[in-house]
Amino acid sequence: MKNNYLRVIGLTVFASSAFLFMSNRAEFSVVTYHIEKINSNGAPAAKTGAPGEASCTQCHTGAARDGNLINTLALTGGGIDYTPGAINSMILTLTDNSSKNGFQLVALDENDAMAGSFNITDATNTKLASSASNGRSYVTHTSPGNSQSIWSFDWNAPTNVADVTFYVATNKTDALGGTIGDVIYLSTHIFNNPNVSISSESINDLLEVGYSPEIHSLILDFPVITSNNVTVNVFDLSGKSVYFNNEGNFDKGEYIEKVRLPETMNNGIYVVTLFVGNQPYSKKFLVKR
Repeated sequence: MKNNYLRVIGLTVFASSAFLFMSNRAEFSVVTYHIEKINSNGAPAAKTGAPGEASCTQCHTGAARDGNLINTLALTGGGIDYTPGAINSMILTLTDNSSKNGFQLVALDENDAMAGSFNITDATNTKLASSASNGRSYVTHTSPGNSQSIWSFDWNAPTNVADVTFYVATNKTDALGGTIGDVIYLSTHIFNNPNVSISSESINDLLEVGYSPEIHSLILDFPVITSNNVTVNVFDLSGKSVYFNNEGNFDKGEYIEKVRLPETMNNGIYVVTLFVGNQPYSKKFLVKR
């Protein structure tokens, strides 16, 4: 009986303390402050949207967007050919930024294994993260690095790997300290070993888009490499989403899908982003009825 009594007292004290703490601030503020405080010092490992990974939308609400035109990852020497077996300095830029931003990236070979390693050259704004479950290491922002939209680091490139794909997730926040109102951009960046490189097809070349005015529908032709969930997001040129739908899970194969668009859409140019799992494909199309 003594132990049970002590447990009840402990719970009562905790509940009373929690009530007193929350009486002067909204419950929502306490919860979002806690999440923001954790992620302000770097994203948890394995949130790049790379094969087998989640993305930042696991913590930040909203659909991920195609960041291939928003995120710029460049070798400081220029070009897309890296120097194998050597240190390659790189710069990541989030062009659609706010006063508070974040990022995480990883480099993988054609077998989705870690390609090379990273050196931190700006310890104030960037740091390393690692995942014991997949053996991958990452570069992400620090708390001071939240105020940046340009980050730099060194990549120790492998020697005998052909094409290396960097998977990048950036977060343009609304700087309000919560997880609502943030925009997650996912992108892929391929760098070649000039000694053994093989040509890589542009990822957006794998998506073919048509429009049928008779049925006011998109005609999407796309591949699914492994069984995955497919979503469709349509934006106008201002970046506003005018259509979003989760199409469900697709088995491996080549698909041609008709997507009925809202009747409220006016004539003009739009951008469709098709996510197969975490992989974005984007193309512009014209609505003319």
